[in-house]
Amino acid sequence: MDPNTSSALSAVVVLICEALAHIDDEVQYIWRRESCWSKWAYLYLRFSPILLLGAALTATTSGDSDVTYNMVTCQVFYGFMVFGMNMSVWVVDSLLIARVSALYYLSRKVSYILRVMLAAELITMVIACGLSIPKATFVPGCLTASMPRVCLASLLSSVLSQIILFVLTIVHFLRSRNGELPKGSIETILTRDGTWAFGVTSLVNVCNVLVFHFSGFGLDGFGNIVSFWTLVAFSALGCRIQLNLYQKTAITCPEEDSYSLGVLSSINFTHTLQDV
Repeated sequence: MDPNTSSALSAVVVLICEALAHIDDEVQYIWRRESCWSKWAYLYLRFSPILLLGAALTATTSGDSDVTYNMVTCQVFYGFMVFGMNMSVWVVDSLLIARVSALYYLSRKVSYILRVMLAAELITMVIACGLSIPKATFVPGCLTASMPRVCLASLLSSVLSQIILFVLTIVHFLRSRNGELPKGSIETILTRDGTWAFGVTSLVNVCNVLVFHFSGFGLDGFGNIVSFWTLVAFSALGCRIQLNLYQKTAITCPEEDSYSLGVLSSINFTHTLQDV
């Protein structure tokens, strides 16, 4: 079996198993919850990667057959895959931005800066995707053989956003505790409040940057395997962030106000589990 085909198939199986493993939590914390942006973000992260990987699996399978595609078809498919992957990254970043916005919910300045940063990241991803389409080359099955360096812009914009968010989180935590770290706080923040997500998302993005850089962007299809598992990582990561919050805090889906991005505004991220 072709490495791309086996990788796409494995990624789909992992996502399906991961979804089934958390089906009870999803029914309790997601499906029964009123409609709000965070619920739709969860559903997007849970199911869109399966759709994207299913399309990639179809492409890798057809690459081993007599089916051929013209350049326009491959460019459309490439744009679909790249935009879908970037949107998964962006949705996870939006959850992290909402989380930090909740920390500073009384500060209009910080809230607006974070919204501008989120919009700038999305614009950068869309522009990078659009500019890369005409310059990408493909192997049979429309899988990517090489891509232009402009693709790095979307990854770097995400890494930059995560660095800024992590710094804001640390500053808020130290100010709220006057520099003292009470027992249990580190564990609480890492597991409940999603601070661990900054490290994981940054690690995934940095690995992508290194792969693309040291390969000289002539991937010969290897970049597709990286993309497949990036989708898996961000899908599982984004869903886990939300389930952790719903499991460990009694939050609802309030209407969005002018200070925050909605559902996370009711959380005090410096509380311990005993305080919740």
